[in-house]
Amino acid sequence: MAHGPADILPPSPSTAWRDLRARTLSALVGGPIGLAALWWGGWLWVGLIAMIAVGLAVEWRGLCRALSMASARGWVLGLLYFAPACLSLVWLRDDTIAG
Repeated sequence: MAHGPADILPPSPSTAWRDLRARTLSALVGGPIGLAALWWGGWLWVGLIAMIAVGLAVEWRGLCRALSMASARGWVLGLLYFAPACLSLVWLRDDTIAG
């Protein structure tokens, strides 16, 4: 039996804030790194976006497994979903007018 998004229950209020410390520390470390990469641009920015794309792919793989979509179709849909966003970040950063 396949599970859909409606079958996944939201976390209870007691567990919703359990990872707040980890998320806050992640933002305090990742924020300055992202801003520095954006400021200096070039290969530093492209490398950061590439690492984010790999992280998105790993996360998407986990979601596909949880929703029983571990087929090639699920991977293609994920690639079509996040690859344009990653590529547009690199393209816009190098655009002198829009970026």
